[in-house]
Amino acid sequence: MNLRKLILLVVMALGITLLSQAQIARSGERPTEGGGLRTAELLQLPTFRAPQFDQDSARREMERGSVELRAYLFAQPLGVDLDIIQKGEHTQWSDGTEVWRYRIRSQGAKSLGFFFDQWELPRGAYLYIYSTLDPTYGIGGFGWENNSERGSLPIQPILGDDVVIELQAPKGSRPRLHLKELYHGVRSIEGLLRYAMPQAGSPQGLACTPEVACYPEYQDVARSVVVVVTGSGALGTGSLVNNTSGNGRPLILTAAHVIERSYNYGLLTQKEKEAEAERSIFFFNYQTPMCDSSIQPGRTQSVAGAKLLGCDATTDVALMELNVAPPADYQVYYAGWNVAPNLKEMHANIHHPWGYSKRINLAFSALSYTTYSGGNLPFGEMQHLKIPFWDLGTTAAGSSGSPLLDTQHRIIGVLSGGESYCDRRSIDFFASLQRVWQSNDLDARNVVAALDPTGSKATTCAGRGAVRGEDQAPQRLTNMRIPPSNSRVTELLPQMDRSKLLGTDHGVVEIGESYRMAAGSKLYGLYLMLSGEAQSGDEVQVTIYGNGGATRLSTEVLSLESLVLNSKEKKTQVPGAFREIYLRLSSPLEVTSDQVVYFSISTASIPQGVSVVHQKHSEPTANSVMWRVGSEWQPYTKYNRGGGLSLWIDPVVSHVTLTAPTLVEPRLRITPLNDEQMMLKVNDLSGSASYMLRAYTLLGEPIYSDRSVGKDFFIFPRSLFEGFGVVILNVSGDGWSESIKALFPKN
Repeated sequence: MNLRKLILLVVMALGITLLSQAQIARSGERPTEGGGLRTAELLQLPTFRAPQFDQDSARREMERGSVELRAYLFAQPLGVDLDIIQKGEHTQWSDGTEVWRYRIRSQGAKSLGFFFDQWELPRGAYLYIYSTLDPTYGIGGFGWENNSERGSLPIQPILGDDVVIELQAPKGSRPRLHLKELYHGVRSIEGLLRYAMPQAGSPQGLACTPEVACYPEYQDVARSVVVVVTGSGALGTGSLVNNTSGNGRPLILTAAHVIERSYNYGLLTQKEKEAEAERSIFFFNYQTPMCDSSIQPGRTQSVAGAKLLGCDATTDVALMELNVAPPADYQVYYAGWNVAPNLKEMHANIHHPWGYSKRINLAFSALSYTTYSGGNLPFGEMQHLKIPFWDLGTTAAGSSGSPLLDTQHRIIGVLSGGESYCDRRSIDFFASLQRVWQSNDLDARNVVAALDPTGSKATTCAGRGAVRGEDQAPQRLTNMRIPPSNSRVTELLPQMDRSKLLGTDHGVVEIGESYRMAAGSKLYGLYLMLSGEAQSGDEVQVTIYGNGGATRLSTEVLSLESLVLNSKEKKTQVPGAFREIYLRLSSPLEVTSDQVVYFSISTASIPQGVSVVHQKHSEPTANSVMWRVGSEWQPYTKYNRGGGLSLWIDPVVSHVTLTAPTLVEPRLRITPLNDEQMMLKVNDLSGSASYMLRAYTLLGEPIYSDRSVGKDFFIFPRSLFEGFGVVILNVSGDGWSESIKALFPKN
């Protein structure tokens, strides 16, 4: 069986009810017969042409709505009333598969989103949405796994203004598929929907705001933060939150104005707000795995639809309950909260500005209560916490609803709006949970009742990971570390011949990473980080071996469609940049004994333009790559003694008591914040109260010094050291001193 046939058999669902209402799409290319229809034939399909409207006026109104309140308004809802089964072109393939196609055209749209109010697909049926002009570009397939009691499904937007909706179903089946609303994208949301390789990092307006991955101490609570895309075309941020019963109820906390579309059209009725929640989509884990904004994370982990529990305009706080708990392999965290905050301590904010990957802000100044007013805002007096300025970072449109965290990483408020920018240190306003607890409004009381269902009148609730029965929550393992350097990790790759990297000149048939796992561990899936450019139809074969490589456990096929570039993307992509792809196993694998498990890629299946190698180590002992020659697994360093390699293959595993063979985390790590600033991060487990930084030339001449009190990082202009070449950076803490070297050539 060839790879193309095999991929059609890989169903990307765990087959459990927990997945039945998540927005699940199976991997692989859209099946076709005879190569599929040509563009000229697709243009002749039955077509819905959306009525035109004044997009310039709509854009100006959306921009005004995002200036202070920091929801990002991007789409105009349009009524459709389209039965795909009755109105679509119906054909049947030679194998009996029944196909319905309908074309949707909304001229000038930057993206198109969809809400199906009737969604009932038989087992084996899948829906695909793809560009009419470029059928290789699309999303799907969304299948029977998405059937729910509500019988409806919102589907994430696709970039473009002319698409085909195609349903493929088994012979004789009777699907129900009715499109009620279309969301015409007036403003860009490419930060969330960049399907191919990363573009040139982040917008300049986010240059001061680091990826949350730059702060590993926040990695747990960061997994609670989600992108919220509402049914009426607003983009904000929310958090999955815990409650005092700790029962895993999937509650999403955000700002009320995200649900009510920044109050642009006045306050919504209760029915309208409930419809907004039902049409919303929530994206989990949209964050870079390491401190590098050019890495494009996957955005396949989402949940569609929620029930509104409370939406209080006075305090600007809303709470929803997802239609289904996030699947286990989402590795979610339920954030804690605190309604009796200490306003004088340090605070952090984790958010999705403009829908880009997850960022973090830090503020060291004291907060204060204030009244946030202006325009038609319905907020009450003294309902908001004011951040006087950010010591690190800024918020932006799309950050609304994001959590404000205390030093114990508990939520004390959610972002309403403000005036902060990278080039202007200014105020931001957060709706206060304390004020919600003090309110007598019905919606506020509903929020409190859901967060404190035990009626304990608790003022705090600790966060926790997801626990399902006796299973430990899955976690992502990795062998990857970014060396301390001011260069991006892609610039550190060895300039080596492909055959030498992959070992094909030594007869290597598979290249992979190994992890040690305990008996009872369950493997859910794995992340692969790939770089380069693939062609349409390219796939790689991934195999999992147990017992130290002796037993084949599973073989999966991974489509590389996300690495296929069009001509426009080729002009803006970062050379050698990485794209994260998640491969969910068709069913979890259980490890029955303590053993080493190998995750490998067939060298023959790796396309010529794609790289799987991501890090070269100066020390052979740092090697984690294994080669399979014949039936024998061997370390890469057996043939290449000049240094080790790492691949970026990260398994998602539960019950991990025997950890992966890890590389030592450096105590000091230097990374660029932007084109002008550098950040030196201190990884100090001893918890020093202050640190001293001294910089020297290679001749030992002092050129710079700084002290950091209460912070584990230094930020300094790159221009301080440019032209010095190699600079020695020495940091001392309580009872220790350590140095690293960094290269600062003359630009």
